[in-house]
Amino acid sequence: MNYTIETLNENNIEEYVRTNAFAWKETYKGIVNDEFLDLINTEEKIQKSVERQKAQLQNEAKKCFLLKVNNKPVGNLSIEISLDKNFPNIGEIKAIYLLEEVKHQGYGKILFNKAVQELQKMNFKTMIISCLEENTNANEFYKHLGGNLVGTRPFTNRKYLLL
Repeated sequence: MNYTIETLNENNIEEYVRTNAFAWKETYKGIVNDEFLDLINTEEKIQKSVERQKAQLQNEAKKCFLLKVNNKPVGNLSIEISLDKNFPNIGEIKAIYLLEEVKHQGYGKILFNKAVQELQKMNFKTMIISCLEENTNANEFYKHLGGNLVGTRPFTNRKYLLL
């Protein structure tokens, strides 16, 4: 496996945002409505997301990483302190996204382990992960790694499972 995990910075923000948007479109097809998925992949929305990410670069409570395989952006990771009032002062994996072309090759576990390592550096001893209830592949992945369902929270008409 020829891969690198880059910390989000000014030079790779656009790759991060584009990878995230495309991974959403692949991952949530049939789960989230197509109009929303098409919207997040527009150039205007991508550029707005790039600016939003730039504004967050100095936020030490949030860390983002870009996964590249053979120097091609194929996935990303986002972690931060949990904003869920039921789980205060613990770490949260906000997102692990991979493009379809690299799924089932061990990169999800690599990003998961990176998240655990980074959350420990941030002095968190526990963490939660939120997944859309209908995203059974991700839910099974996290359960396979030791996650347990601890609650749900709303996401429009859908529920996040908290593991």
